[in-house]
Amino acid sequence: MKLNIKPLVDAKGLNRNQLSKELKIGYQATCNLYDGNAQRIYFDTLQRLCDVLECTPNDILISEHDTKN
Repeated sequence: MKLNIKPLVDAKGLNRNQLSKELKIGYQATCNLYDGNAQRIYFDTLQRLCDVLECTPNDILISEHDTKN
């Protein structure tokens, strides 16, 4: 699994600093999420992402099997 939040964040017109404040997590952790470099995500962070981006986990989480085809 990997995160695909960049297009959702960009569509909302948020920058990384704004997203960091909305998620109540550090800027570096936000950058890792945004860039798809995060190794894990806590459920509460996933919930806040969904709330901020007005989406579901299905919109954020992508199977790596889907991207290899």
